[in-house]
Amino acid sequence: GGMRVNQRDATYTANGYTLDRFELSSSGLDQFAPSITQEVTPANLPDGHNAAFKLAVGTAETAVDAAEYARVMTTLEGQDIQHLQHGTASAKTTTLSFWVKSNITGTYCVVIWRETGDRYMHMNYTIDSANTWEKKTLTMVGDTSGAVEANNHTNRFEIDWMLAAGSNYTGSKTLNTWTASNAAVWATGHTANVLSSTSNTWYLTGVQLEEGSTATEFEHRSFAEELLRCQRYCQRWAYDSLYAPGRGSGTTNFNFTQVLSTPLRASPTVSQDVDSGLWKAFLHNTTTTCTNTPTVQRSQTNTPSITLLLGGLSSVSDDRVGLIQANFGSNGYFMLDAEL
Repeated sequence: GGMRVNQRDATYTANGYTLDRFELSSSGLDQFAPSITQEVTPANLPDGHNAAFKLAVGTAETAVDAAEYARVMTTLEGQDIQHLQHGTASAKTTTLSFWVKSNITGTYCVVIWRETGDRYMHMNYTIDSANTWEKKTLTMVGDTSGAVEANNHTNRFEIDWMLAAGSNYTGSKTLNTWTASNAAVWATGHTANVLSSTSNTWYLTGVQLEEGSTATEFEHRSFAEELLRCQRYCQRWAYDSLYAPGRGSGTTNFNFTQVLSTPLRASPTVSQDVDSGLWKAFLHNTTTTCTNTPTVQRSQTNTPSITLLLGGLSSVSDDRVGLIQANFGSNGYFMLDAEL
């Protein structure tokens, strides 16, 4: 929530995960073209923080149609909120605090969603002064109804900050109460439209969710600790930083094992951008290359490595050992994504 870790890129221009695993999500918008960057200028940050999520509008969405919305969201694993005892008579009160800034004043909606039982909580906050950092504190009672929160690494506990919402989502409901899922009231009370002008910006940092009815000071962790927490969900190698041993499989495939920074949450999705580069396999008597994307051969949670298969090579000898190198060029990358 301190927005310090920028694993994937320097600037984000589409839906997907960004700083500190916070995700931009929008639907139906014919305009918007967002630009998300990491704000690190001390004069532009609230006291005690050294980074923030900054969203700027690239193309104005002056009229938000009924079925359109945009939000920023973050997700927790079900096993990490067991102490809150959701779905039982002992469900705990929690407090969400964060710093926010925008030139668009007005009422905004924050939505809490439990995937287990498909349950929602809606809260409103206001930005009172344009272009001024404001700390917001929202306290929510525990959800005593619905299913008991799943104790696993797959179910989601989600927090959404709405930026704009069409009339399909802004129906009226009682705030600060848990209810069954209902898209018609998903953004109840939300009136602000951050997307209305290319001059608009929206900043977020210092996000903290904690047990109890009082917000404490933000817990500043070291960058190293925050990076490892993010790398549970995504690990990315750039340029030629990946070297791994392996062995041939048949005459065109090469199995290799990549050591991870920390165990991944789940078996990952593999993606890459070779930037006019390629994979190089150094074998006992030759070097062979290709630009194919490796596939996952073996991946287990809570293990510090992953086995991948690279196909499309030539002159490979079955079971003969070698070395693989990702030689992707200055802007290329290889990424393992295990996000929720």
